[in-house]
Amino acid sequence: GHWTLERCAVKMEAQKSTLFEVSREIKSEYPRNVKPLENQVAGHSFKDGCGTIGMLKDEEGNVFKPINNPELGRREGLFYETVMNSELEVIKQLKQFVPEYLGTVELAVNGINTQFLKLRDATRGYQKPCVMDVKMGRQTWEPGAPVSKQQREQTKYTQCKQQCGFCIPGFHVYNIMSGTTEKYGKDFGKNLSRENIPEVVKTFLNSASEQSKSVGEEMLKQLNKILSWWQYQRIYHIYSSSLLLTYDAEILRTSSDLPLCSSVRVILIDFAHVFPANNTLDINYLNGLENFVQIFSSVVNKL
Repeated sequence: GHWTLERCAVKMEAQKSTLFEVSREIKSEYPRNVKPLENQVAGHSFKDGCGTIGMLKDEEGNVFKPINNPELGRREGLFYETVMNSELEVIKQLKQFVPEYLGTVELAVNGINTQFLKLRDATRGYQKPCVMDVKMGRQTWEPGAPVSKQQREQTKYTQCKQQCGFCIPGFHVYNIMSGTTEKYGKDFGKNLSRENIPEVVKTFLNSASEQSKSVGEEMLKQLNKILSWWQYQRIYHIYSSSLLLTYDAEILRTSSDLPLCSSVRVILIDFAHVFPANNTLDINYLNGLENFVQIFSSVVNKL
């Protein structure tokens, strides 16, 4: 398949014939159109080494998130199912901000059968996708997490999380001026502090382009809708979850009257650590979100 990694092949030698049968079956179900998600900006990707399986995408506008931990995968799937089917008004509101959930599927990757959550791709239809992952909260570990995990989480993106209540694990932007995609990963994100964030937002929005302000304004409109939901919902406390900001840089080339909302999408992702709020606001998430929206808004106003 597209994703055979030579380095992994050696390990597979012994089971090869049976694995070949399995992958042939899967391929017929998934006709050669599933490949790694190039614009994955955070989390485990294929590049991390041959043991990790990253996100995949198909040509129909779906992404596949690998279930690397069965318990967390089960929880996240359950959360999506709840949101997709709930009759509660506050959860119906949330539904418009999360990717559409299409169940779980099994795919053979590098000859190994793996379970995935299947979700609608926020960047479907984009020609030049720009994507930023903003992880919310000063505290990114769930209640009751072992001390070792708390300590590990505290050492990640420390400065940005302490100062802002959020961090930016990564972003990709198609630079309109150079005609190339620029990728900023974890190492870049780790060195960010509050004072650098405006510059990062400007880079992400292609601030040199005349159209960048209108993209920023559409994004801000969507961010404010999400913010107003968080300011009143007392159903969930959500840890280690991200805002995914996306837009198609192709719209910066044209001053068309196309509705921007089809080329700019802000969604919420990553729901493995969702807890009942017991009728209290999620201050940890909310503080980060308010700070991010405030910084984002001041950048957009100056564009």
